[in-house]
Amino acid sequence: MPGESPFYTSEQERQQLRKALRESELLREFSELLASSLDPTHILQVLVRRTTEVCEVERCAVWLLDTTRDIFLPSAYHVSSPRLPRKVIRVANKLWHRSSLPFNDPLVRRLFQNNGMLALEDLTLEAGPPILTVTEKFQVRSVLLIALIREGRPVGMMSLDNPGRLSTFSLEQQQFVRAIGQQAAIAIDNAQLYQEAQRERKRAERLIERAQATYQVATSVNSGKPLARVLEIAIHHLLNGAEATGAAIALLDSDMVTLACATGLHPLLSQHKLPISLHDLPHCHTAAQTGETAFVTQESTEGKEHLWHEQVGLENVLIVPLMVGTPDSKRQKERERNELQPTRCAGFAFVNYPSSTPYPSQGHYAFTLDIATQCALAIEKDQMLSKVHHTATLAMERANTLDAVLNAMNEGIIVLDMDGQVIVNNSTVGHFLGLPADCKASLLTIFQHQPFYTLDGQLFSSEDFPLTRALNGTLIRNERFMGRRMTDNSERIVEINSVPLFDDEAQQIGVVCAFRDVTEQARVERRIRNVLDTLLHAAEVVSDADDIKEIHQRVLAMSLKALNCERGVVQSYDPEQHTFTPL
Repeated sequence: MPGESPFYTSEQERQQLRKALRESELLREFSELLASSLDPTHILQVLVRRTTEVCEVERCAVWLLDTTRDIFLPSAYHVSSPRLPRKVIRVANKLWHRSSLPFNDPLVRRLFQNNGMLALEDLTLEAGPPILTVTEKFQVRSVLLIALIREGRPVGMMSLDNPGRLSTFSLEQQQFVRAIGQQAAIAIDNAQLYQEAQRERKRAERLIERAQATYQVATSVNSGKPLARVLEIAIHHLLNGAEATGAAIALLDSDMVTLACATGLHPLLSQHKLPISLHDLPHCHTAAQTGETAFVTQESTEGKEHLWHEQVGLENVLIVPLMVGTPDSKRQKERERNELQPTRCAGFAFVNYPSSTPYPSQGHYAFTLDIATQCALAIEKDQMLSKVHHTATLAMERANTLDAVLNAMNEGIIVLDMDGQVIVNNSTVGHFLGLPADCKASLLTIFQHQPFYTLDGQLFSSEDFPLTRALNGTLIRNERFMGRRMTDNSERIVEINSVPLFDDEAQQIGVVCAFRDVTEQARVERRIRNVLDTLLHAAEVVSDADDIKEIHQRVLAMSLKALNCERGVVQSYDPEQHTFTPL
């Protein structure tokens, strides 16, 4: 203007400059506030409160997009109006948090397609039914809608209005709100990404903790620890990993359920095992038959089951049957071959939750199943070991009995495999073959240790020895050989018998041989033969000689030879005198 100094701006320009500086300062403040936190709730509360103040409106609301359902959910709401009673503001706040807006509404589509901003003089004239309901409920008239967009992705939307009033939003006001919305979209998206990363990190940590817990239980199962200790470790991890208030494991034996261990439940459970029939626990009975997990609320139990749950201290409980046996995928094939029994329930895992818990999460459910599987393996292993120990005890008793019987026998018993290796022998056989008790020598070692002879005094070759021939398939019956007795080194005559030893498939796997000392029997047999020979020769002498005296002399000579005597006499009996007279 004429007369004004060129170094000074007009009053209008100064006001515009101050306003621009103020807006810049406010935007910087907004940027700092929004960047100071990664908590979406805090960011939204700061956003709506400060936007209401700096934009000089009475209400500001932010809606965030739920991409899974394509709806906008209420996230932050602030009202600052002296015209509205506090009670009305509180009621409106509660109602607003229960509302939602569809993403596919025409007005919303128009907002995101119209450069992300709509200034509507009267929303009631342009809103569709879903938005019109919210409009009437919250007395929305003139409204400024701002789309919150990050890198082309819808994040949410923000609305500014004066409840129940028609208003006009200036161009400067719209530009300022747009700048706020851009910063808010970035801050909200960053906070959501951070929150999602935190959730994923916590989820990964939980998975790692659960995997470590399952590994520790599995390690205890395979380490040979007692079953009671393994179950204690399992319920400790169940309590922590499933985020429960208590846990217990019960064993099922002959349709009786007995608590094995518990934690976080009734304090007297360590003293009382509370046995109960499986038929008195309907939910457990169903779980045992189907092999499926059941979540049982306190209200769904009755009778003896309800009383037992109260005694144990169970409220809402997750019941997991501990199934042992072959898994379903393998069971059918094995059952067709009649090799395996079907799966059966060996017990139950009880995971207790407070009455306020409607249902455990899928993660808790999966973790409980993993721990229950390890508990079932521990129970099955313990039962198998018990059976093995029992079988081993019976086998040992029978072996001791058999060993006592074998060692009490006068006959020597030896069992050889097809390679000539001694498998079993009693102590008596050592007298015949020169073997110590429980010897594991081979047939070759036996020949090297002691020679054996035929009854004619010929040395047995290894191929002709009865044991070797028995291994080659020859059935040995009452064959004799000579050896030396180990105790006194005396010559003995031994009789041997053998039978082949077969396996379940009728394949010969060895021979069983029995030895008997027949030295005395052989001597008696030899004497009998000598006597018979003597009688035969005597008969021949009698038939050939005529002189009675000659007959007596020949018979006496043969008798002395047969009896191995040096002197003898033949006397004649006189029946009249009743006397003997030497001839």
